[in-house]
Amino acid sequence: MNDEEYGILNLFLLYTGIMAQIYGMGVNNAFIYFYWDVYKDKDQLKKLISNTLGLLLFFQFIYISIGLLFGEHFLPILVNSSDKFTFSPIFIAALFFSGFMVFYEMFLYFFRNEGKLKLYSLLSISTLILLTIGSLIGVVYLDLEAVGAIFGRAFGYGIVVTCFLVCLIYKYGIGFDVKQSKVLLAFGIPLFVNAIIGAFAAGLDRILIERLDKLENLGVYGLALMILTVIEVWFNSLNNSLAPTLYRYLNESFQEKAKEIKVLVHTIVILVIIAIVVTIALINPILDLFIPESFHDVALYIPLLAAAFFWRVFTAMVSYSLYLEKKTKYLVFNQSTYLITLSISGYFMYQSYGIIGIVYAIYIVKVIEFILMNYISQRVKKLNFQLGRMIFIAIFISISAFVCTILYKPEANNYILYLLPLVTFAILTPFILKSELKDIVVAIKNRKELFN
Repeated sequence: MNDEEYGILNLFLLYTGIMAQIYGMGVNNAFIYFYWDVYKDKDQLKKLISNTLGLLLFFQFIYISIGLLFGEHFLPILVNSSDKFTFSPIFIAALFFSGFMVFYEMFLYFFRNEGKLKLYSLLSISTLILLTIGSLIGVVYLDLEAVGAIFGRAFGYGIVVTCFLVCLIYKYGIGFDVKQSKVLLAFGIPLFVNAIIGAFAAGLDRILIERLDKLENLGVYGLALMILTVIEVWFNSLNNSLAPTLYRYLNESFQEKAKEIKVLVHTIVILVIIAIVVTIALINPILDLFIPESFHDVALYIPLLAAAFFWRVFTAMVSYSLYLEKKTKYLVFNQSTYLITLSISGYFMYQSYGIIGIVYAIYIVKVIEFILMNYISQRVKKLNFQLGRMIFIAIFISISAFVCTILYKPEANNYILYLLPLVTFAILTPFILKSELKDIVVAIKNRKELFN
């Protein structure tokens, strides 16, 4: 695909992410947390699952129907490129793909929490395989470009998610309990509002570029985000493997498991830091080896976008207290603040610096978000994860990422320059994070005793 086609694909991914949050109405997110209240009681768990499936199917039927009936009229309001991001087949594919995504995420969390690693792996791997096959057929064999990639994704997720959905409905049924539905919605609505605002906030950079710049430049920027999904996947994998234990300890034995909790948090953060500096170091060789030259400008965006991920991880860690105390209303406040500040700063920074100005704004707003959420979380429940030294490391690596961005030259060989964050991490870590590294080594050696 060329850069314009890749821009269309990025718009599809952006709006399916937003629609998936609308479809869920916060119910799928509420399920994740109510699971821990009933997971020891099979009857209550079955009731929770069947009721969640029923609510999600009901909401999806409503929203897909509205989209099919009226989508052609409000699509030009959503996108500036409605002549290329068409109602049929792209928007219609987005309507159904978003529904698959809601169930996909719910099933992954459920299998993870249940410790059913074979089903978790089967869902993940089979989706990836069919998605890849479908994309290859659509893009390469049928030469449908962005539409082929979109159909390939819908094909991969659709077949797998439908099969799992049918199996879970057969096992747990579809229920509708008014009392439990009210509880799910009461807890989930703030999460829904937070998620929908967060989805717009997370995609606001692409919305601004699509509105203010060219679709081709959105394609280039979108590839940068796609490359950084390596870090996203790595963080999600760590969360999926360690977060259930971490949340259980925080919820059930906070004082007794204080050491284990600290080690789990430090393990997640340090491993993400490693992924960030390695990604920055390797980006230029990867571009030269595998990516067409028209996309090589993504190297300008990678260092700061990767460094901004530090603050997302820190924010995720300190936000545990809000979930433990059921204070989800603060998440809505956080995402609203993020959306407003990024809208204003992103717009004005673009006017001065172009797309890289939006990247500057993202980094600054991420830092502000962490400071705000850390303050609120400490007021709600002090968890004392001892993140100070890791924040110190993140600041120095961020400075080196800024240096990479400022000194970057498209025509030059930037291999050595982009090693700077990795070198900074390698020099500072043995001195600053010495005790944290020792704790992680001990935890790995004694993982069966510590995390049973």
